[in-house]
Amino acid sequence: MLSVIAHPRVAISEHLAGAADSVSAVQYKLTDAGLMGSLRSLLRRGIEVRLLLDGREASDRTSLWRPLAREGAEVRFWPSETRGKLHARFAIIDGSRVLTGSNNWTTKGLDENVEVVIALEDSSFVAEFESIFRRLWREGEPASETNE
Repeated sequence: MLSVIAHPRVAISEHLAGAADSVSAVQYKLTDAGLMGSLRSLLRRGIEVRLLLDGREASDRTSLWRPLAREGAEVRFWPSETRGKLHARFAIIDGSRVLTGSNNWTTKGLDENVEVVIALEDSSFVAEFESIFRRLWREGEPASETNE
């Protein structure tokens, strides 16, 4: 199944709220407090949350990865200094659906910009995105105290 959604915040929030097992996300930036709250709720429910962010986010004080890492999210950073910008944007939910599109997980990307989100539930698409996630995750650098 394929759904194209014009309002990213609604789509992403609804899909995240429906997670039962895991969320694995690749995002350039994470600065939206509302979306961070959704991810924190998942962690409190025992849902596995893995985030791969662009390496520039490691030291960006506006980035919201730190509270999520403290609450149990696994966070890694793409080595953008040597590998180029992490410009991919997608989330795999429960290994059964993918959200992808043009927006960053920022307030601008969710509320102000003209963006689009696509929800995919086709198993072959999900498998491709899972393969991409695994490769990028292996190449990412784990968040550490030095990123604080």
